[in-house]
Order: sequence, then structure tokens, then C-alpha cells
Amino acid sequence: MELHSPSFGIYSPETNSIDVDNLCLETFRTCEAKYWRQIVQGLVPIEDAAALAFGKALHAGRAAYRLPFKTYLHGDAEACLGVGLKALEAEWNAAMPPEMKTDVMANDRRSLTNAKHLFEGYAKKYLQHGEPLAVEIVDGSFLGESPEYGTKVYYHYAQDELCLFDGKKYTREVKTTSYPPETQLLQFQTSAAITGYIWGASQHFGEPIYASIVDLIWVHLEPKKATGKTKPFSDYFKMDIVHRSTDQIEMWRRNTLVTVDDMVRSHKRNYYRLDQGKACVMFNKCAYYDIHSAVPGSWDSIIQQGYKVKRWSPYDR
Repeated sequence: MELHSPSFGIYSPETNSIDVDNLCLETFRTCEAKYWRQIVQGLVPIEDAAALAFGKALHAGRAAYRLPFKTYLHGDAEACLGVGLKALEAEWNAAMPPEMKTDVMANDRRSLTNAKHLFEGYAKKYLQHGEPLAVEIVDGSFLGESPEYGTKVYYHYAQDELCLFDGKKYTREVKTTSYPPETQLLQFQTSAAITGYIWGASQHFGEPIYASIVDLIWVHLEPKKATGKTKPFSDYFKMDIVHRSTDQIEMWRRNTLVTVDDMVRSHKRNYYRLDQGKACVMFNKCAYYDIHSAVPGSWDSIIQQGYKVKRWSPYDR
């Protein structure tokens, strides 16, 4: 789908339109200043490159596994695993920062060895199940006009898969987490992103989608010696099924349009409010904590030393 505004996630006064995805919306709701840094300015922390590269590598492996699973390998799990591991390694080598490829980092949780180990465990537990109907779906659809400013909103989505399971169609996503996975599953039952995936798949394929399957991978090193408190390796991977009713999807749609009015308002006044709350320190600090915790006069220097420009788009998969 073509963009209707010049830059993804940024309001266009000329066309009174905006192209958004869940990341843009969630970032704005969390903290307007974070949205301004990440989406409007396109700043990303240099030090976060390893986490992003690791996630991309796992996604590349997953997509490569499921594509032949659907077509020419016809469910041959062992052959699909080989294809997936090869794609994972290629993406890891291409995307991972040089410092992560040194001998010192060989035992890091985001090393290539651990990436392959986690992928094999994930594939064995979950990827052999369900028939993939489409893999790596990236598209967008017209969502509606915002109630206050009448802004035309185009919602974009990047989904891992549409699959058939027990005769029903599901969107399917893989997520990674730095925390034990069972503590993270609850978030998906109310997740706007999951609602957007279900709505987007319904638009893309022209039919209602039953629900979403969420696979969760704990990015963790397996201990060399197990103890009574050690989680079994199979528990590094969890799955949940998330349903959405028609009413829930419509509520999500209205909430999204109202959020866009808030985004337009901030654009018009050229001021993005800094939250200065819990979002600054949750999950090992906000990516822009180092900037906003310092005096404003030092911000430019901090940005030059620790950040680079890489503008967000869900189409850059």
C-alpha cells in the first residue's frame, strides 16, 4: 500500500492524512516526547542495535521455515529447520553490530549460538503445528476519519503469518522477551497491536479472522547445570490464543481515531509533552532516558554521541 502522507507516522497538513501502525500509536500514547524522538526525528539508540538484530534474525528464520513448510517441503520439519537456521544465520551476520561478533561475546544471550539454540527449541515446540496460508504480510487499509479534525487515517500492519489451525484461520505472531514468558502473556489479551493484526488480516484477505496466536520466546541462556529453580528449556517458549469480538475491534478503531486527533493537535501546536512518569524507567529505561534525564542544553551532544537516524516503517522488514 502506498503512503498517503509524505513520512510514515507523521501528520500531513497538506492532505490532512496520516499513515500509522501500532508502534507509532503506542509510542505516542506512552509519551509524546518519545514519539517525537523516535518517529518525527527518527532517532534510534546505537546501543540497541544488538536487540533489534537478534529479533530480526529470529523472524527471518521463522519466515524461512514456514514458507517451505507451506509449499515445496510439504511439512518436512527437519528440512524446514535447516532452511530456517540458514536464514537466521545470514540475517544475524548481516544485522548484528561488529562488537557482538567477537570472541568475548560468544556466550552472550544474543550470540549466534544461542539464537540457533532458541530457534531449534521454538521450532520443535510450535512451528510444526498449523498450516501457514501466508507468511510475512505487510499492508495497510483505510481506517476512517478522526472525529475532531477529520484526518484520514491509514492503518498499516506487518504480520508474521496467517495460518489454519483446527479448521479456523488465525493471525500468528512471534515475540521475544527478556523476562520469563509466563509473566508477559497477559499483555496480549488487551493488546492494541493484536487487535490491529486481526483487523488488518480481515481487510487484507476480505474475510473475518477468528483470532490471533501469539508465540513468545524468552531470550535467555540455558544454564549449563540445572537446579531446582531452573526452568526447563521447553518453558522458554509459550503460546497464547487471543480472541477479539466485533465490538472490541470497533472500540479499538474508535480509540485509534481519537489518538490520531491527539497526534494532530500536538503537531499543530508543535509541542510534544514529556511524560516524566513510570514510562521513563520501565523495562530497563526508555530508549531516550539519557536525553531527557539530562539538562536540555546537553541534549544535542548526547544525541550526537549515542543515537543515529533510522526512520521507522513497517515495510522495512
